[in-house]
Amino acid sequence: MSETHREWPRPKIRPRKAEVKNDQIFETAARLFYEKGYAATSLQDLAHAVGLQKGSLYYYIDSKKDLLFAITDYAHTFFAELTENARAEGGTPVQTLERMLFQHARFAAEHFHVTAVFYNERSALGGEHQERIVATRDAYEKSLRGLVRSGQKAGEIAPDLDPRLAVFGVLGTINWIHQWYRPGGELPPAEIASALSRQAVRSLLPRADAD
Repeated sequence: MSETHREWPRPKIRPRKAEVKNDQIFETAARLFYEKGYAATSLQDLAHAVGLQKGSLYYYIDSKKDLLFAITDYAHTFFAELTENARAEGGTPVQTLERMLFQHARFAAEHFHVTAVFYNERSALGGEHQERIVATRDAYEKSLRGLVRSGQKAGEIAPDLDPRLAVFGVLGTINWIHQWYRPGGELPPAEIASALSRQAVRSLLPRADAD
């Protein structure tokens, strides 16, 4: 099992076969939303792709919009858990930051359909769903800024960097993975994540330590 694995939301009654089909529905929906776009993908398209009647989908989901929310929330809940786990492992601010960025990048590659749907389709969400996603995102970015500030106080990170811009910069690199990564390429997700997280952290080091 991948270190970046999370469980999709489950139906209330969960025999083993239902859990397998549930995973297939969410993974397939993420792929279809990525390939066709959320607006152009119908529940009939999804039902056909997973071998169900359209009506049978409602055993697993309430609506197409709830499905979109579940896909976007899947990623951001992972990031919230990532923050807690990285801090629990201890280490210096830079070590913790690199560990978080590594797992973030690995998730972005291993689940690039999910990442793409989040960035390309989340505007279709509204109200409470949008507020929850934004709140989770803001909390994650705040935790990264806190690590940058702690690293600056410890002398590990360049003191002249603006923490907010520094975080935007490193996240911009990692969040772009879904635009170019495809399975079967020369480098597996873990190697991509390792390289990008190292590069991101090195860009924040004091100049004398960056060489």
